[in-house]
Amino acid sequence: MRFSKSTFLSFIMFSSILAPGAWGGKDESAEDQLKRGTEALAARDYQQAVKLFEQANKTRHKSCGPCYQGLADAYMALGDSGKQLENANKALQCSPDAQGKAKAHESKGNAFLRLGKEDPRKLKDGEEEFRTAAQLDRSNPTFQLEVGIALLKQSHIDEGKQELNALLESTPVGLAAEAARSLIADPRRVGEPFAPDFQVTTIQGENLELSKLAGKVVVLDFWATWCPPCVAGVPELQALVKKYPRDQLVLISISADRNEQQWRTFIAKKQMEWAQYWDSDHRIIDLFGIRAFPTYLVIDKGGVIRQRVVGTNPKTSVASRLKPILKALLQPNTEG
Repeated sequence: MRFSKSTFLSFIMFSSILAPGAWGGKDESAEDQLKRGTEALAARDYQQAVKLFEQANKTRHKSCGPCYQGLADAYMALGDSGKQLENANKALQCSPDAQGKAKAHESKGNAFLRLGKEDPRKLKDGEEEFRTAAQLDRSNPTFQLEVGIALLKQSHIDEGKQELNALLESTPVGLAAEAARSLIADPRRVGEPFAPDFQVTTIQGENLELSKLAGKVVVLDFWATWCPPCVAGVPELQALVKKYPRDQLVLISISADRNEQQWRTFIAKKQMEWAQYWDSDHRIIDLFGIRAFPTYLVIDKGGVIRQRVVGTNPKTSVASRLKPILKALLQPNTEG
């Protein structure tokens, strides 16, 4: 389970309150690099974020807590748990306050959870890091949520539910509370890649909510008009909609376009008559941790993400890459 959007927002808030000179004298260049690194992180340009955070940290004589935290977040997004841990440890050493140290412990916990897929003993390490983060910063309910997740991943179901219920008592509303309720209702969600619930209103005015699409296979198409491979895949998506009836499969195209009118004009011209959503604030893109276009997600009838197809393959089409999983999950419409 991932919380990339809240991680980025928390980090942006933390970075924005840094006082000039907090790390040994005012340095406009380092501050600018740190700011641009944070912006690159939020924009999912992780390699650029790494470069900028490293530059800022060098300027600050390699003693910049927020720089190391930014590097840990960027490497988490890049899937490099080793470098994530390395930089989180350095952030822990350099961070001047409890909030910064809590974020560093959280980063270590997330790295250990990922490493736990290969070495289950790491899950306990992750739990301890989250507990320390929660003790350092009791104002952030995400840390307590992550303690519950770590417990459930260790198959400590009763303890995990107890932790999540305690979270709901202190913080009954918000994203962390919603996630806690979902996990209490179905602890399996930590063991399988369940899709986070979401709601969108399409260009056609239709309200779609994942939880209300249970019993149907959902394909999410993350794309943009400025992405040539995305555009090239449109005819295959049109064929997909024709092959399977709406009561079996729902295709939702989620656009990262910056220009709304350009997006509207394109889908009208190409007659993209299935569900279309303009993700102007990248709310859904961030929710699913999308880092490249096109990306196609296949979500089964029970809400589990069964396949993630990223980018293009010159040797095979989008349709051929999706065909095996859809064949396994659906029966084609043979009427007519």
